[in-house]
Amino acid sequence: MSDKRADDKIDSGNNESKREFLERSGVGSWIRDALSKVLSNRPEDAVAFLAQYFSSIGEKSNRLNRAYQYLTLTDHYQPSFANNVATAYEILCSSSGSRTLAGLTGSTYREVLSLICSTIPAPFCEQLLKKIGPRDEEVIYPSVFHSGVMAAFVMIEYLKQTEELFQLLTTHQGRGLVDHELATAMLQELQDALAVRSTDPVSILTAGSKLTNEVITDSLLELLFASQSEHRQMMTREEFVVTAFNIYLKEVKPVK
Repeated sequence: MSDKRADDKIDSGNNESKREFLERSGVGSWIRDALSKVLSNRPEDAVAFLAQYFSSIGEKSNRLNRAYQYLTLTDHYQPSFANNVATAYEILCSSSGSRTLAGLTGSTYREVLSLICSTIPAPFCEQLLKKIGPRDEEVIYPSVFHSGVMAAFVMIEYLKQTEELFQLLTTHQGRGLVDHELATAMLQELQDALAVRSTDPVSILTAGSKLTNEVITDSLLELLFASQSEHRQMMTREEFVVTAFNIYLKEVKPVK
């Protein structure tokens, strides 16, 4: 059994299994969709049907990659980012051999957001898509596309800041854990900051960055060390990051 599990790992220097690779790359879902369409349509020439289907998939994949390249040309807080988002939107709306915009559907919109969020844990991306994701055939307008893309990029940097904040706290305490009372106080500071923010998603990031201020950190540490005991409850990195993410997700509002 152990040999079978070992064989299921991809020879890529990590612990990603073949199944995980297929799901992450999207190949697994494409194959399932292809077989489902064959069974529902029952074409006379199933091979030709599949060839046409995968050809359209290749075209769509190319548009996704080109759009993603534009979205990552510059940081989301740069003035030129808005123009890059507009270009990416036009690429996704275009159809092969035509300069006429065909429209962006909800399914493609979610694929773009999934591609942006591929560097963070899948559950975080799934929850964001569940919060702002539209129906498959719903038409996505430029303002909605821009808002969703911004929310994804801000979430990635927000989570990075959260990790750095946790690391800052463990630097003082060690053991890879943070005192639960201290962590809760920091998370409450974050929640309070977000509660008075503007509707601009970047302000979420601004609120998070303020928590790395040495004055705030030192004052909380002083409170902690003043009542330090050997049997205090601790919080793990995962618990800290998940709680911070849920605070962020609560502030993300779908754009209609």
